[in-house]
Amino acid sequence: MNQRFDYIIREYTPLLRQKGIDELYCYELFLTLLFWLYISDQADQGNSNWAFLDQEHRIDKSVTKSPAIVLKQHVEKSIAVIETKKNIQQLCLNKEIIQNLDAELLKTICHKLYTTFSFNWVWSKSNIANLFSTLELYFSSTINAPHRIFTPREVVNLLTNSLPQQKKGSLYDPFCRDNSLLLSYAGTEGSDFNITANVDNEFSYRLSRIKALMLGAPDIDIAVRDIISSHPDRKFDFILTNPPFGELPRHEMKYIPSGYWASSFCDISSEIDILCHSLDHLSKTGRAAIIVPAGFLSHRGKVAFLREKLVINGILEAVIALPAKLFYGTRVATAILILNNNANYEQVLLLNAAELGSRQSARHRLSDDDVSLLVAVLQEYRQGKKLDRKEWKDIHAIKNIEELEKKQFDLQFSTYESNSINHPPKRQPARQVWEEILGLRKELYKCQKKIDQLFKTLK
Repeated sequence: MNQRFDYIIREYTPLLRQKGIDELYCYELFLTLLFWLYISDQADQGNSNWAFLDQEHRIDKSVTKSPAIVLKQHVEKSIAVIETKKNIQQLCLNKEIIQNLDAELLKTICHKLYTTFSFNWVWSKSNIANLFSTLELYFSSTINAPHRIFTPREVVNLLTNSLPQQKKGSLYDPFCRDNSLLLSYAGTEGSDFNITANVDNEFSYRLSRIKALMLGAPDIDIAVRDIISSHPDRKFDFILTNPPFGELPRHEMKYIPSGYWASSFCDISSEIDILCHSLDHLSKTGRAAIIVPAGFLSHRGKVAFLREKLVINGILEAVIALPAKLFYGTRVATAILILNNNANYEQVLLLNAAELGSRQSARHRLSDDDVSLLVAVLQEYRQGKKLDRKEWKDIHAIKNIEELEKKQFDLQFSTYESNSINHPPKRQPARQVWEEILGLRKELYKCQKKIDQLFKTLK
């Protein structure tokens, strides 16, 4: 089914673009139609949560075979009915966009989707998650700034598995992109989390909310909020986040930092502000896994003082250095900070994943085995066991406070373990190199196009 869905996306998105539909609206169209199909099926199955969508406004075989203009009107009316439901308002594609769609093309897409998902298809959590992955894989290579929306699957798995697995507590993402981190961590059977998420744009809100509803987590508190000034008095047991990098702080004008970390270190950059915001909002026993740019591990000045405080206060449990080009549409190298507010660590585990994985097309990818390897080392370390396996030797180092202080609390693995750079470079298959070249050419074309547009604005 996923292959058929992928074919529909790849076949009809270019046709929608030819009709003047923006790439992001193409994504929202498929998202809206999937949501409509899901609600219609659940209502047909007698699910009381979706019973408000009466038979007249569901999608069925007769609808997909009706004249194009009639089907288009049916879609508009059905979405209007969906939008009347209190907890799912403002989730579907803008009505004006649908009105501007070519009726025949919309009919074809609806018919293809209906025939794909109406026979021998079960809307299980795993199947739904795979549909979202299919959308992500395609649109992450076509929309502008995909790293603002998506976090790659292997990064989600590594981030969520780096924290001890629990069944309940308060869970928070101060910069939610597509809700994958929260849903992944809280997705185990029998879990009972109080989940809160901030988003900074309407698209991320719609995507995150629809994903939560379709994956059976309707009670997540998701809203478009000022990231740093939100929830001033709340504390959370678990925080997972992938913040934006390198952006200047843009808080509300009346915002005054109140917590220790924010008042001491805020207004450096967006990632530092969100890191400090997260530290101030951890409960006394709270844990966090937060992505930071690799530069955070070695920069001097105020950032170095922040690293020192994390180490001296015994909050920093581990650092995982990640490869460059791991995220969609950006070459930035990153790392994961693993924090524990209920500890007094006298040493830090440094994990080096920078040389794991392989380049595929224009992006570096970690395999499931790579993620499992890193998680296994972390878990053994957490249990106080010796990390003496041969395959672990070159990817970990344990440094105490004195050793870190001698290096100005530099947290780069290579600062302490020079043998990490002695491995011979891996040879890449010719096809892989060629795909990488094509990906770079595509990026170059986008940059040149943007430069040309900027020149046109000059007077």
